[in-house]
Amino acid sequence: RDETRPLPEGSFLDKENSIFYWQPSPGFLGRYELNFAVTDGLSRSTPVKVVVNIVPKRYMKSGKW
Repeated sequence: RDETRPLPEGSFLDKENSIFYWQPSPGFLGRYELNFAVTDGLSRSTPVKVVVNIVPKRYMKSGKW
């Protein structure tokens, strides 16, 4: 499906530098699929899918991940 959707809450797309920033809100968990494509105004690239899976923070006995 070819459509544009809003970016996730807490995210920003720096189009000039082609950098996507995202700091998920506290308590945000789950899977989020993002599709990125570029355009020159005449044609558009094939979208690239990025899947982000945010899971609860878990500590081992040592305090490390």
